[in-house]
Amino acid sequence: MAFSYYEYFNNLFILPLVMCAISVVVILGMIIYSLNLKTPLTIKFKFDFSISVIICIILLIVFAPSLRYGVKMLNDNKNSAIIIDGEIEEIEKVTFSPRYMHKDRVVFAKMITINGEKYYCMTVGDLAVGDYVKASYLKNSRLIIKIDFYGVNQ
Repeated sequence: MAFSYYEYFNNLFILPLVMCAISVVVILGMIIYSLNLKTPLTIKFKFDFSISVIICIILLIVFAPSLRYGVKMLNDNKNSAIIIDGEIEEIEKVTFSPRYMHKDRVVFAKMITINGEKYYCMTVGDLAVGDYVKASYLKNSRLIIKIDFYGVNQ
């Protein structure tokens, strides 16, 4: 499996940044609007305000974790990937991981441990503990951009 630097950058930095910015702007806009009203707040406005704020907070909760990996990519050189090989020792789910289609398959983010080190990896779910892999990753963000499966380590 191979993912380009730009696929990671768009899904871990640009999209979360835009969604978080929209959420913050909507929350601030609603607060400023409610403070500038000269008439008493109606029940409908209070309900709409509450729903808008809740939706924006949910968007922040969903997209903010992805943003932390994307920010680390700003310090990475996309052309200087480091190659490692070894056995997958552990696979962990990533909370609120971005999901998108890649070659007609749904891609999920996982934290995988290879040779005692943790890496962020986008995968379609074909990897398992005990698999022997060769991977290329970005140094600062620890994002695996390419991973090749060699089988089960004997």
